[in-house]
Amino acid sequence: MNAITATTAATQAASAGTASQNNSSNGSVISSDFETFLKMLTAQLENQDPLNPLESQDFAVQLATFSNVEQQTKTNSLLEDVKSGLQASGLGDMSGWLGREARVTGEIPFTGQPVKLEPEFEPGALETELVVSDATGREIAAYSLNPSTDKYFTWNGLNAENEVFSPGIYTFKTRHSAEEGAMPDGEVAAYLPVIEARTGSRGTTLLLHGGLEVTPDAISALRQIEPNPADN
Repeated sequence: MNAITATTAATQAASAGTASQNNSSNGSVISSDFETFLKMLTAQLENQDPLNPLESQDFAVQLATFSNVEQQTKTNSLLEDVKSGLQASGLGDMSGWLGREARVTGEIPFTGQPVKLEPEFEPGALETELVVSDATGREIAAYSLNPSTDKYFTWNGLNAENEVFSPGIYTFKTRHSAEEGAMPDGEVAAYLPVIEARTGSRGTTLLLHGGLEVTPDAISALRQIEPNPADN
């Protein structure tokens, strides 16, 4: 068979491999390239001209390329195994958090039931307000706080018309004022039960009561769930 026929056969094999590659996911690109290379090399060996065989130097280069592609495929597979192992380890590390309460600040879910908040007070502030914003960032409520008596603040989710706001994620902060003007906003915290640990594109995350999903670095404290006095 002449060189033109061999080239045509190799091209057909390459086209078949390329079509297979287009139908695969991104994670299997290297594997598809590897299979394509095998088909091309096999077709070239089967259809080369016996009177004008492939030069040994060229064949050595192709074998070296074959080895590199094979090694890349194995490396990718190993990296996937390492990634899976790390994710599993992350879940194992988070298992001790389940059934406890995690302290989060800023975004806090409201389920229709009162939320117990821990506002941050700034020393030297003349007045402090607890400000509530909805998911769009619009301020929907503000409450005057007394640092002497309002170490905790229970938000019942009622608007000015005594209607309950819709369940969802709300943002809380404290706003201070002083003689010399405005002061930096303070944080507002809440303790929420940890419901579930997950792995995904963000790594290991924790699902908290009310549907809030956070990464472990968003949690500033962890404690046992406080008993409900009504259960005693």
